[in-house]
Order: sequence, then structure tokens, then C-alpha cells
Amino acid sequence: MSKYLVLFYSLLFIILIPSFSQSKDKAAKLVLDAFSSKTSTLPGASSDFSFTIHDLNDNSETDFEGSFLFKGEMYKVLMDDMEIYYDGETLWNYIIEAGEVNVLTPPEEPDPDSYFENPVSFFTIYEKDFYYKYIGEETLEGKALQVIDLYPKDLKRSFTRIRIMISKEKLELYSAKLFGKNKIHYTLKILNFVSREIPNEAFAFDPASHPDVDIIDLR
Repeated sequence: MSKYLVLFYSLLFIILIPSFSQSKDKAAKLVLDAFSSKTSTLPGASSDFSFTIHDLNDNSETDFEGSFLFKGEMYKVLMDDMEIYYDGETLWNYIIEAGEVNVLTPPEEPDPDSYFENPVSFFTIYEKDFYYKYIGEETLEGKALQVIDLYPKDLKRSFTRIRIMISKEKLELYSAKLFGKNKIHYTLKILNFVSREIPNEAFAFDPASHPDVDIIDLR
């Protein structure tokens, strides 16, 4: 699973983006402004998600499921083989099978293709490095969705576009799909989304609750 974290994070952080800019598409901007305005005012939120890797080279699919919490710039991601905590300053990457936790301080200027990045900086990357376009409306699972494509300005990026779908009624993310140049597509789908208060301590790894885990401090 670890080799897919870069793509997973790229999609997951779309949920947390406070604003999109630099677009000439007014229809897309109206939707994204409303979406980001609502997201930025949430006290916190929790969600279950699915993550699908579709390899067009052999028409195979691999599926994962997990859950996440976020509050402002803080987040926590739980999967079968990994847990990730970020409290706004420190990142804990808990690899369950290995029984170890890597402790990191995300760089101020992150590599856009690295998952060891500060989500706050990632917001800025999106603001300046992407164009977007309103595609239209689509109905899936009885939900009216607004479809928008994000295009990287840097044509050397490993993907051609990211398609996001936002519910028209609730202004919540329904899904995000990344189209890789290697003919591998990655889809993050939100299974449920609940706005709620979350204590700050939920976003920090607790060594006392994991006494047998090795802590590797890489700061």
C-alpha cells in the first residue's frame, strides 16, 4: 500500500483545500468557492472512504478502505496497514505490520509528488499550479453532482488531470479521480461525511497506547 500513498494523499487533500484560484472558468469558480467556504467553516469532520486503483494496462482493480478525521490543518487517517497522524506540526506514520512509527516534520516547501508534506503548503500548491474547468452535472446513486476537472500547469507531472465530483445539495466531496499518464487511475470515494467537533489530541500519536511500537524520530 505504501507506494500508493502519494496518489492517495493527493486526492485526500482535495477535501481540505480552503480555496481554488487562477481559473478562467467562472462556473467552476462558483462551485469551488461555495464548496471551500462551507468546508473552511466546519468545526471538524469524519468520514469513511474507499480507494480504488484501476490499472488499464491489464484491466485490474485493487480496493482499499479506511477512515479519516480532519480539523483545520490537522488530520488522522486510519487504514488496515497504516495510521497517519498530523497535529499541525508533527507527522506520525505508523506502519502497523512493521510495528514502527516514523516521526517527521513536514518541509515548509514540500515536493508536490511527496506525501511527506504539510497540508497547509499543499493548499498553496493547488492555488498556483492548477487550472480547472466545469464539466457539467451528473447523477450517481440518486445524488446530483457537479463535475470539475483540475489540470496541472506543469506538464511534467505524473498525471493529466484530477476529476472531482461535488454534491450539488450538500456541497460535499463525492469523489476524486486521478488519471495517471501510466494508464493507472486512482479514485477516492467518500462513503459518508459527518461534521463534528474533534479534540486536538485525536491528531497526535499516543506512544502510551502502543508500548510495543518502535518510534523512529526522523526530525
